[in-house]
Amino acid sequence: MTIMKKKIPNYIRELNRLSITDYLNNMGNTPLATTEHAAEYEVCLRGFGRLRISVDPNTNRFTDKDNNREGGLVDLACLMFQVPPSELYLDPIAYDLHTLMHTTA
Repeated sequence: MTIMKKKIPNYIRELNRLSITDYLNNMGNTPLATTEHAAEYEVCLRGFGRLRISVDPNTNRFTDKDNNREGGLVDLACLMFQVPPSELYLDPIAYDLHTLMHTTA
């Protein structure tokens, strides 16, 4: 196993600890609606238009009920940009992850 393959799972765990709502807000997305348990967003998908998701700030997970998908920050970034997790590791700046990592550090 290469060093990069060993580091990627740790990097993914660390990214998933970061706030999805902060990530979306840093990218210029504002909630369409909020409740105590969720915030609704409409996000751009690279090459696929827009998608409406619900983010639970208590669990830091998103849900796409229309397409039966859910996950953490890494899953959302991979979905939005249509890339594998390893790409997020290789170039966090391209996916606006660096701003979130610096604001929460």
